Amino acid sequence: PLFDLLPLSGCNITMPHKQTAYSIADEHDFSAAITESANTLTYNGKLKSFNTDFLAFQKLLNSNGKLQTGGSALVIGSGNTANTVIRALRKFNIEISLLNRTKINSDILKSEFPEINVIETNEIADSYDLLVNAIPDTSFLFDSLRSKKFDTVVDFNYIKNELLYLKNNCSNFIDGYQILISQALFAFDIYTDNRFELVAKQYDNILPILHSKISSPKAKKSNIVLVGFTGTGKTEIGRALANKLGKSFADTD
Repeated sequence: PLFDLLPLSGCNITMPHKQTAYSIADEHDFSAAITESANTLTYNGKLKSFNTDFLAFQKLLNSNGKLQTGGSALVIGSGNTANTVIRALRKFNIEISLLNRTKINSDILKSEFPEINVIETNEIADSYDLLVNAIPDTSFLFDSLRSKKFDTVVDFNYIKNELLYLKNNCSNFIDGYQILISQALFAFDIYTDNRFELVAKQYDNILPILHSKISSPKAKKSNIVLVGFTGTGKTEIGRALANKLGKSFADTD
């Protein structure tokens, strides 16, 4: 009913609502069906769910010839993103080790995927073909990972963190911005019924351009957004800031 009232033809969903979004959909794309979660919904009389986390990560795996023939992966985390990553890796016959600060959550994933290896920090191997980070705070792993070797590192967290030091320890470092842009390209194709075929025809051209723009310090600091309740002073403070910084002011009310 909400989609009819607004009206909406689609929306994106983030945690902790991805599994709920999947459960309320009438139809599921294969990406949502495999992961049993959704971050993208379309509506055309019926709700259809998609998981662009899965689609973006799967594309990364498909472009890595070495991983397509097996290999080893260390996955950090035990939440929805880690679950999605594991489901994608299983298709490539990759040996998966799972590391998480809270072991009980790792054990829950182990019960769902008996073939994965749940390890502690002192059991991390010297090298892996792939490291995937699916948690926001990696500070507790600094000492355990800095001497290890990885062929590819994928960090789903697009906020700078301790994993940046691994750039010197790997051949290919994929940060959260690349994942974010890749998801957006898939979502754009979904929303436009693939009329522009961005993923199929423009992915390799668009990804580095957008990544350069949104990950550069200038791009991230060029604008200031004030968010708050009505009457809290956003407009007055915004005007004062704009005047002080020599910027234009826009009020979205």
